[in-house]
Amino acid sequence: MEKSDFDRLMERYLTGQVTDAERDKIEAWLDAEKFAGTGDRILTATDEDRLFRALTQRTVGRLAPRGVVWAWRMTAAFAALAACVVAYVWWPSTAATHKTILRDGTLVWARGASQLTDFRQEHQGRRASFQGEALFEVAKDAAHPFEVHCGPVRLRVMGTSFNLKTRADGVTLTVLTGTVNLSSTGDTTGVDVRADEAVMYNSGGRFEKQAVTTDMRNAMIQHTDYPMQFADATVDEVTGRLEKKFDVTVHVEDPMVRACRVTADFTDHSLSVTLQMIAEMLDLTVSQQGHVVTLRGAGCRKPVL
Repeated sequence: MEKSDFDRLMERYLTGQVTDAERDKIEAWLDAEKFAGTGDRILTATDEDRLFRALTQRTVGRLAPRGVVWAWRMTAAFAALAACVVAYVWWPSTAATHKTILRDGTLVWARGASQLTDFRQEHQGRRASFQGEALFEVAKDAAHPFEVHCGPVRLRVMGTSFNLKTRADGVTLTVLTGTVNLSSTGDTTGVDVRADEAVMYNSGGRFEKQAVTTDMRNAMIQHTDYPMQFADATVDEVTGRLEKKFDVTVHVEDPMVRACRVTADFTDHSLSVTLQMIAEMLDLTVSQQGHVVTLRGAGCRKPVL
């Protein structure tokens, strides 16, 4: 099938070949799509032609800062179109990602203006309220379940990783590892969502499951330090990644140990568990004082007899 002008414009956008003005308009349109809460869209030729002309026409006058005026104009321009057709394609979030480390060690990679509030760590468990979109790496603690409340919806986990996105009409939960129970005030039993499953909950009280594709998974972990898989990496490389992810300083007492090699997957493991795994692999001891971690021992070097 021959590509339309709109298809070619989208290809240029994805490869960074559009002008600044075109990029502003395209990103504002994508924001309008997210605002409308649409899913996968099939555009007619007429729709594509209308969008192409709107996204590429020249503007008169001085442009405001990127994404401010155009976001408002394009939202108004495309709201009617978004209500009539389904989303053109599944677009990953392009908003900035902000990391928060909670007191229990849970990492939250929040996007855009997402808000995590009222985090409490009590004898009965851990709980917080959330609105927006974020990737959660919940610290494992079987004795203290972690609950996330999104209006009438509740997520309950022991220790797992998942992506959560709230909308005006519900939420979308995508589980990367472990199991998450998703329930609501109208259905307190809910459904158990397992690794590589996604569930959409709407305000009508329906739960709809779907499989998670590789592209979806990659988009959710983009701009985070979630993946922690190493193949023949030096201790220096590994500790550097740990420092960035967990906001700590790792001091290796014997400089020679920094050249030791590590092959392991620390993805979805807490800092303490990761350090313990490294210590066991290289016969090291670990101590931590505040944000400073110290590794002691000969590591991969054979002791001199």
